[in-house]
Amino acid sequence: MDRADEFGVGAVGVHNSNHLGMLGYYTDQLQREGYVGIAMTNTEPAMPPYGGAEPVLGTNPIAIGLPTDPVFNLDMSTSAIARGTVLHRKETGERLPEGVALDAEGEPTTDPAAALEGTILPFGGAKGSGLAIAVEVLAGGLVGAAMGEDVTGTYHTEDPCTKGDFFLAIDPEALGASDFAERASAFLRQLTAGPTAAHVEGIRLPGQHSVERDHSATTVEIEDDLWDDVRALAGDD
Repeated sequence: MDRADEFGVGAVGVHNSNHLGMLGYYTDQLQREGYVGIAMTNTEPAMPPYGGAEPVLGTNPIAIGLPTDPVFNLDMSTSAIARGTVLHRKETGERLPEGVALDAEGEPTTDPAAALEGTILPFGGAKGSGLAIAVEVLAGGLVGAAMGEDVTGTYHTEDPCTKGDFFLAIDPEALGASDFAERASAFLRQLTAGPTAAHVEGIRLPGQHSVERDHSATTVEIEDDLWDDVRALAGDD
């Protein structure tokens, strides 16, 4: 943000960093201060490029936050399903949707255990694959971090972390858009006020649902099995 104040655009690259959690947290901080925020990060291989069968690309999330009212804070991975969701479904015995994973033989599978031995697919076929490749190079190579199969430490956390992060803050006024927030906000309100498809209650913007959640609770409910795992990892008898 300091660099964006001085130069109009501030870019920061981080290499050999740890898993940063929710990527949208950072773009949320930027948009709250009046900047356009863009962030991306690469991860251990989990997906093939379009048409491939071996995991080479990470799930490679990208986030974009806009200084608007209503809130717009996009935070999405480039995979058809999150690896955490696959792990959760393995633990609960649930199947995966069709078309999101391949097994170790390169065959489509809905078995989460087989998917973890194989690979998760990019969302949207070639489009998701192309975006994942771009994030891999920008968040990895551009900042001096590892790319592709050289990325370690985000899934197998016992290994050194070699991933990269790329953050970008843009001051709209530097581009001559002093009324950017007002115009963009009006556009988003127009979008959400439009007619909805059948059986849809309303049009939501990326990030809007999380803002509307009740964060006033002082306790968080955790499933018994998960809490037992946490206590075991902590060495708590």
